[in-house]
Amino acid sequence: MGVTEVSQDWITKATNLGMANVTAGAWAGNQPAANMTWYEAAAFVNWLNTSTGRPAAYQLNGTNTALTLWSSGQAWQAGGENLYRHKDAYYFLPSESEWYKAAYHQNDGVTANYWDYATGSNSIPTAVASGTGAGTAVYNGQPGPVDVNNDGGLSPYGTRGQNGNAWEWNESAFDGINNSSSENRAIRGGNWFFSEINLRASLRFGNGPAVSNSTVGFRVASVPEPSSTVLMLSAGLLTLARRRRRG
Repeated sequence: MGVTEVSQDWITKATNLGMANVTAGAWAGNQPAANMTWYEAAAFVNWLNTSTGRPAAYQLNGTNTALTLWSSGQAWQAGGENLYRHKDAYYFLPSESEWYKAAYHQNDGVTANYWDYATGSNSIPTAVASGTGAGTAVYNGQPGPVDVNNDGGLSPYGTRGQNGNAWEWNESAFDGINNSSSENRAIRGGNWFFSEINLRASLRFGNGPAVSNSTVGFRVASVPEPSSTVLMLSAGLLTLARRRRRG
């Protein structure tokens, strides 16, 4: 799981390197990438895959406005058949269960043990305008989203900002069965302005995949190393840019 939300800067770099038909722009720099539909978030993930010689995770149309399901033979099967995600995808949007585990699981080796909040606690996080202090999150009337590296304390799995700052698209259909390309997708985590109830493990919302909003961003997951996405995005985009210039 990516340690942070995808930032606007990552989208800008990818666009400069040739990614097309993906817009963002609600915020700037290292603030979270928002005003992106689910399809556009999926297109960014596809670009991560194809620009590094891997197959696309999602079968999108040319304008990143619609999805075609993979066949069973092409679809992801680990943990149950997932017709949204290609079986050989390396980068992908986290499913709701993957996102939920990274945010709330106690990381103690016991499958059933989960915290109420993504700060590794059943205590309400301390609301802050920015910072990385343990038990903090950017929510509850803060003036706006902050740098994705500065948006609260870590979860037990070492992710940051899964509570507050920006809502995050999940890959999964809201009903948990990825067999309808246009069905509402799950959204989790709360944002900088909303109250504590939206941070809870028990709270989930959904929205249509063609809808964009300045409060909704996303993060990227990968296999097999949980931190590889962040390493690739923070340094690898620049490396890829250098390689293309030499070519």
